[in-house]
Amino acid sequence: MKTFSGRTQKLIRLALTEDIGNGDVTARALLPRRPQTATAVVIAKQSGIFCGEPLVRYLCRFVRPRLNVRFFVRDGAAFGRNQKLFLLKGRLTSLLAAERVLLNFLGRLTGITTLTRSFVKLARRRGVAVYDTRKTTPLWRELEKYAVKTGGGCNHRMDLGAQVFVKENHKVFGRLERLKKLSRPYVMEVRSQRELMQVLAYRPSVILFDNFTPGRLKALVGKVRKQNRKIGLEASGGIRLQNLQAYLNTGIDRISVGQLTHSVPSVDLSMLVLKPSRRHR
Repeated sequence: MKTFSGRTQKLIRLALTEDIGNGDVTARALLPRRPQTATAVVIAKQSGIFCGEPLVRYLCRFVRPRLNVRFFVRDGAAFGRNQKLFLLKGRLTSLLAAERVLLNFLGRLTGITTLTRSFVKLARRRGVAVYDTRKTTPLWRELEKYAVKTGGGCNHRMDLGAQVFVKENHKVFGRLERLKKLSRPYVMEVRSQRELMQVLAYRPSVILFDNFTPGRLKALVGKVRKQNRKIGLEASGGIRLQNLQAYLNTGIDRISVGQLTHSVPSVDLSMLVLKPSRRHR
């Protein structure tokens, strides 16, 4: 099973604490005092690509008393509308306590994986890789980047310490000549043809073209290829499914898409607690 960092595990615990508060007063008022065991099923209300198996296992472990889970659909697998995704079994109060937090996490992660898969299916035909960005929900980065990978995408750096990545503000205040002494690969962003010509002198491992139109990008990709075929070329900024094909036709090696994590729609899921059969009442 995929293991998450202590920070992400703490996030899951805090999400439960946030929602449970001082306890479920509705359950306390209406349910019998005698503990009840029940089974719940999580159902998809629309089609998508599932993501969240390890998160569900963590959440089942953190809620008290614990829950047991049985999956029908695994991470990265497609599912249809009204399909059962997994069963949960345990104390009824635990099922009710976990419900909203579980669906909130799964809806978002599955939404990310579903959208990523749509990009990857188109990009793969042209041999173009699909990357995410650091435009993630605060404290959700590990989860959201896991969802991107589950959808077939690639992860850009997890944090500022993962890679040298020269952006606009670094160029204004930094000493770019120091790049020539670096022993590690690095990425440089360009926003104009003039910047591109300057950046080529530093021989970065990857050049990221930020907010170029497909037509302009195609012309500049051709110029770079004539000078250096080893540099990776990446397009970013304003790329959507609607205009993806135009970017794929530019000769780029990869694209990075902020939409995968910053404005993705959640997939609609629901949880239904099953009524016990008469013979088990």
